[in-house]
Amino acid sequence: MKDAILWRFFEKEYEPVKIDDRCKTYSVDMNDLVVCPNCGCEVKFEDCYTSRRWHTKYGMGYAVCVKCYQQELHLEDLARKVDHYSNSRGAYLF
Repeated sequence: MKDAILWRFFEKEYEPVKIDDRCKTYSVDMNDLVVCPNCGCEVKFEDCYTSRRWHTKYGMGYAVCVKCYQQELHLEDLARKVDHYSNSRGAYLF
C-alpha cells in the first residue's frame, strides 16, 4: 500500500488515503495492467483516464477506469451546481 490523497468535491479538501501499489500515474508500456484506486479493478493503462480525485502528494492524478472517471465527472459537476446554488441563493435573501 502507498500513500495518496483523495479530493472531496463537496468538502473542498483532501483526505489522506492508502491505495494499492499497482496504482500508477504514468507508464511507458501502455499495455501495463494497473489497478483503479477507486474500484480496485485491473485495467490496461491505455484504457485509463487521469483521475480528478485520486492524487499523489504532489498533485499528479492516478490512472482510473472509464466508469470511475465518469463518476468523478458527475460528482464534480454536482458539487459545482450545489456550490453555485448555495452561493447564489444567499444573494437573493435580502
